[in-house]
Amino acid sequence: MKQNPKKLMTTDNFIKLPDHPVERDIMKRNLEHLIKFEQDHLEVSTLHVTKEFKDPDTKNIYPVGYICKNDGHGRAYIWKNNMSDIRPNEVSVTIYEVDSWEKMESIYDHTDSGKAVEKPKEKFIARLKKHKVHIHDNKLGMVQPLGFAAHLLDPKKNPSAGPLSTAQINEAVKLLCIEYKVMEEYVCIGDTALHKKSIGRPFDFNNILTTASLIALKSFKVTPELLDSKDTDDPMYVNAKKLIDLIKQINKGGKNTMASPWDAITQIVNEFDGSGTHLLHWHNNRYPALNLGSAVPCVSFVLYWMLQYMMDKTHENLPKNNKNWAKMASDFPEIVKKNFTPIYHEVNLDNLLKIAS
Repeated sequence: MKQNPKKLMTTDNFIKLPDHPVERDIMKRNLEHLIKFEQDHLEVSTLHVTKEFKDPDTKNIYPVGYICKNDGHGRAYIWKNNMSDIRPNEVSVTIYEVDSWEKMESIYDHTDSGKAVEKPKEKFIARLKKHKVHIHDNKLGMVQPLGFAAHLLDPKKNPSAGPLSTAQINEAVKLLCIEYKVMEEYVCIGDTALHKKSIGRPFDFNNILTTASLIALKSFKVTPELLDSKDTDDPMYVNAKKLIDLIKQINKGGKNTMASPWDAITQIVNEFDGSGTHLLHWHNNRYPALNLGSAVPCVSFVLYWMLQYMMDKTHENLPKNNKNWAKMASDFPEIVKKNFTPIYHEVNLDNLLKIAS
């Protein structure tokens, strides 16, 4: 078997190398164990591209001769910012040759140091970063809604809701990276973090609500470009802004139980502040949580009331027949298409004229 070559490299040159494309967010890592210099800190590795290839998700091209860090990202950050008690002049570099994106990612996954083994959440955040999506909100950074939302939207490509392998995280992020960008930049903007329940404020924007929000944003085709257009003559923009406003209002945790009938926001908030009764049925009278046994009806409950809000409908109760709402999460994009024809259909002008006539 061919030995991976090694060579000495100045610390400055190693620091200058680009990070691995799916490296974790350095600013969110605990790097205290790297402040005191240890001899094994001198051992690092790099990836050298020997045959041009393309990232299948981002379409970024890696040409022959491209070199990046494979590990040692934390050490490079510590040394660059003079945070270590000793800054070495050189490091010993193990060189891994790669000729495909799969190999580039696989070697990275398998050579991370024992103290820095990636957790699913870190892999998730790193894969989003690859798509230029940077998550800062703590609750939005939880990996569980990613798996459930992707599975409900496209079970063929995302057969598992969780736990997810690296390949499954890649597939789910590819499907939902735009929706995460919208949530981070248009819902969690500024100081508006997704709300976490606390003493005196029992409402919690939990993983069920995050999952439903991702599915709704995908179904209504909400993108940053659409929101930035501010085109009030475009019905897709009007709906996109309306949905963002709805998610923001839910996140505030306010409700008006004195109104009759209750509005959609009150119906949703009431279930997530400890006062509700509808979702208790699937959780043994406990606070609702995202799990395999109850995900579909619980996410469907939220999507049902979101749809009523988007359609300007207000009524007191859920439909008596559970079939009319309890499985919405499994088919929500088609439900949106049906109720907002022809806005979300990919139709040509002839079809539009036929519909109009």
